[in-house]
Amino acid sequence: MSNLKAAVRSLLSTPGPTLAVILTLAVAIGANTAIFSVVEGVLLSPLGYGEEDQLVVVWALSESQTGETFRLSPADYRDLREGTEAFSGQVALYRSIGSTLTGLEEPARVGSLSVTPRLFSVLRAQPATGQFFTEEAETPGHNKQVVITHACWMRRFGGDPSIIGSAIELDSEPYTLVGVAQEGFEFPPGNSEVELYFPMAFSNRVMLDRDHRMFDSVARLGPGVTLDGAKTQLQAMAAQLAREFPDSNQGWSLTARPLRQELLGDLSTTLWVLSCAVFLVLLIACANIANVLVARSSKTRREIAVRAALGARGLGLYHRSLAESLVLGLVGGGLGIPLAYWGVMFLRGFLPRNIPRVESIGLDAPVLLFAAGLTLACTLLFGLLAALRTMTPDLSLLLKTGGSSSTQGGGGVRVRQLLVMVEVALAIVLLVGAGLVMTSFWRLTEIDPGFRQQDVVSVAVKLPGSRYSRDQFKPFFQNLVDRIGQLPGIEAAGAVSDLPMSDIGLGFEMEFSVPGLDAASPSSRPNAEFRLVLPGYFQAMGMKMVQGRPFERLDAEGERVAGIVNQTLVRRYLSGVNPIGRKLNMAMLGEVEIVGVVADIRHQGLQSKYESEVYLPYGRISTAEMHVVAQSGLESSTVSGAILEVLGEMDPQLAPSRVAAISDLLWEATAQPRFNTALLSGLALCAAFLALIGIYGIVAYSVSQRRREIGLRLALGADGAAMQVMVVRQALTIVLAGAALGFLAALGATRFLGQLLFQVRPTDPATYAAVLAAVILVGALSAWMPARRATRIDPVKALRVE
Repeated sequence: MSNLKAAVRSLLSTPGPTLAVILTLAVAIGANTAIFSVVEGVLLSPLGYGEEDQLVVVWALSESQTGETFRLSPADYRDLREGTEAFSGQVALYRSIGSTLTGLEEPARVGSLSVTPRLFSVLRAQPATGQFFTEEAETPGHNKQVVITHACWMRRFGGDPSIIGSAIELDSEPYTLVGVAQEGFEFPPGNSEVELYFPMAFSNRVMLDRDHRMFDSVARLGPGVTLDGAKTQLQAMAAQLAREFPDSNQGWSLTARPLRQELLGDLSTTLWVLSCAVFLVLLIACANIANVLVARSSKTRREIAVRAALGARGLGLYHRSLAESLVLGLVGGGLGIPLAYWGVMFLRGFLPRNIPRVESIGLDAPVLLFAAGLTLACTLLFGLLAALRTMTPDLSLLLKTGGSSSTQGGGGVRVRQLLVMVEVALAIVLLVGAGLVMTSFWRLTEIDPGFRQQDVVSVAVKLPGSRYSRDQFKPFFQNLVDRIGQLPGIEAAGAVSDLPMSDIGLGFEMEFSVPGLDAASPSSRPNAEFRLVLPGYFQAMGMKMVQGRPFERLDAEGERVAGIVNQTLVRRYLSGVNPIGRKLNMAMLGEVEIVGVVADIRHQGLQSKYESEVYLPYGRISTAEMHVVAQSGLESSTVSGAILEVLGEMDPQLAPSRVAAISDLLWEATAQPRFNTALLSGLALCAAFLALIGIYGIVAYSVSQRRREIGLRLALGADGAAMQVMVVRQALTIVLAGAALGFLAALGATRFLGQLLFQVRPTDPATYAAVLAAVILVGALSAWMPARRATRIDPVKALRVE
């Protein structure tokens, strides 16, 4: 206790260095704890399913599009259940559909999934009350059932157990509520918008359609089956199917990937990179704190020497240093916890919305334990450093000179110079990484998506099959588009089945043939993404017609089927010929005549590749869900309000699936690269600031130690400007040495950034040159201030004996 009291008095006697150490430690611990809380919540915490390491996602692979994955068809689902032992029948399909909870005062749009009955057994889920679907629910006519989440049960039905077995109205159609999932169950993980699960029923005709690849999957590895073993079995099964069904399965294979990997994707790499980055900031902070403590120990060594001369033992001196470090650690760590809490709140609001379990991220027990361990580690490190510096002082020299700074050994200076070099090197690594990510993000935002990015509002509408027949779909949407187009301020309006940058809607891939074009092999058959549009869509979205014309109303009628293709399809399959008037043969529609060519767009995201696309007039094929788009110079809220008013007049029981401005969808599409850029840039600036403080501190300390030398030089007529240049040059020598080490380290470290970069190499010379110039400039400025003060030293005062 006496050591602690003495430590507090000693630290209060030097408030400047003490405050610098506490604040630096608080920022470092707060940042590391905040990032670790995200890593722990997203990467390390369980998904909430039993034996989740056995859960995989099965994908179809096309040999003609290497690396591209596709969803499964119902036939694939049946084959996986019955034709392989890899999963012991534990396979499930699901698809997002969305529903409207009707029968209320106002309809409510809720997220829903259509799932095969085995989904819950695959996930090892348990009902909170009631039961899950039986195998019979997979048969058409027995699927008017629904399972709800626990959160939906509590929020919409007050947790009433008597609701089980009763009917609820969805899309104006009665469904029997058979069960409630256990509390905390969410699937897909982290998607709290999904509240309802319906059984997916397949007719015999659908089960035979092997080209209908549009369902997501999840499966559980069988007992004793490894992931590699499952992949081997899937490849063997795919080869057998290709032999049995060459028309549909030739050129297709199957593979499996861990569910967690599929959910997190590039985010896993992002969080580990951020963890390494924030750890580098911690190292820089430690080096800075060590620098301050070394400087402080130089001023307290006379006191230590006197105590040692009076008989104090080395162990006692070590206890004193450890006590000071403990006080610094406790105060800095204590301040770091609230900083971490605020950091977590910031990160939760800044993370992409599709990250699993964002709302559960917080300062839980593992995170607080991490913060305590980090504080303890830093405390021991600082205590050891201070002890090594002060436990073996040169008593005769210190007592003889009175602790004059001018006569103290150069070991402390060399230690501080080495620490600054380390700080600069670590800061270089972060600055280069941040520079690469910033360049990548800038190039990403410069990408033209191929459609208008502003002044377009979309409203997704799904018609319930219980109240609308397929023949009524087209008249309803055409009338809706016409009425919206007549609203004041609306310049163009249209509709599409699958909107760019949106995760809802209907887009499907279909193979086709081109008369006169022979495929090189069955695996390279032409295929394209098909989208249904109403006239006015291309104009509203600002998509450029390269050749031909847009759709007209008559294109949805008559015998001739018109189609519009994009430039990528023309380049791949119609190169060197005029595409206008050419025919495409499609299984569902027969011959489709190309009447126009539209410019390519980035449909899945700004980083996505151009895909072959075919646009068909809505009505040739009709779907229950469409995205209505309207272009207007008015405020988005005004336009969306007017559209919803028209929708309410046409059918008061309809609730839109989503209302969004195209600019908002683009903003969401760049959420993860924006997150990467902001966090890495913030950490890099923090590192640069700490390095700047270190450079400033070492120069100021060096000037203070050389006061007599500088005073003597000035007294002998040395030029003040030349003295400034000398001091700055010496500081830049340290900076350049650290920069050299940093660039070597950056060349190795930035290789791990490859997955996060877009159109920029990890060795981009422009980024390295910009970072070097910035470091030299910052280093020179931080050294110039103490150097300028050095030239104002009074030679008479400097030459006096201290």
